[in-house]
Amino acid sequence: VQDVSGHGTAVAAVATAARNDTGMMGVAFNATIAAFRADNGQCNDGCSYTDSAIAAGLDASVAAGARVVNVSLGGSSASQTLRSAFGRTVNAGTVIVFSAGNDGNAQPDPLPLAALNSTGSASVIIAGSIDANGAISSFSNRAGIAQNNFLVAVG
Repeated sequence: VQDVSGHGTAVAAVATAARNDTGMMGVAFNATIAAFRADNGQCNDGCSYTDSAIAAGLDASVAAGARVVNVSLGGSSASQTLRSAFGRTVNAGTVIVFSAGNDGNAQPDPLPLAALNSTGSASVIIAGSIDANGAISSFSNRAGIAQNNFLVAVG
């Protein structure tokens, strides 16, 4: 799987970079990555993704035994097809991590809120960005009503 924008590679490195006494080390350095694309493979930033493709990726992740799924997307709300996939994913014991969004809004984007609202689960994490000084990045959407499921990392 080729990562044309570099974002997926960067997120995967934060999560799973090998412990080798050089460079960075991922928080789950012994983990295995199963990579699934939900786009058409022909885009950089600004891609659009269908709810059915995201749902298929979630189902494939669960079938592959994923314990954590990173959905580095914010975006609009979710169809019933996608909401059902959120439920199947968390019911399988898998944690789903979403981007809060990059619009500087007071609330996370509708997509991660749809996952949180449709599952009511602590297994949904919404990630915001902080800068090198530990302050929330100006572009990062804030926790808002998702404060109990909101984490931040250097973005």
